[in-house]
Amino acid sequence: MIGDDTMGRRKKEIMPTILTKKCVHCGMDLEYRQFHKSKSDIYMGNNNLFPVCKDCLKILYEQYRIQYVNQFSVLGTKPEENVIEKLAIRRL
Repeated sequence: MIGDDTMGRRKKEIMPTILTKKCVHCGMDLEYRQFHKSKSDIYMGNNNLFPVCKDCLKILYEQYRIQYVNQFSVLGTKPEENVIEKLAIRRL
């Protein structure tokens, strides 16, 4: 056929590239959507992404929360409402 450029040529298959990033906590290569975005300039060189994945952040949050609960129970004091959660988030 006249004007048919595909004759005898193979089309290149375009494979979608999934951008990945390594979590510094678990060491796994994960997709970018598995990381939280930050508005802080401190992570600018890291595509504004936290270096720890969302799942590891949940694990770390629970560990810190339990740690603060234990500290308050050893001291024999009862913290005000949401103090433990605020301390755990601040530590993250």
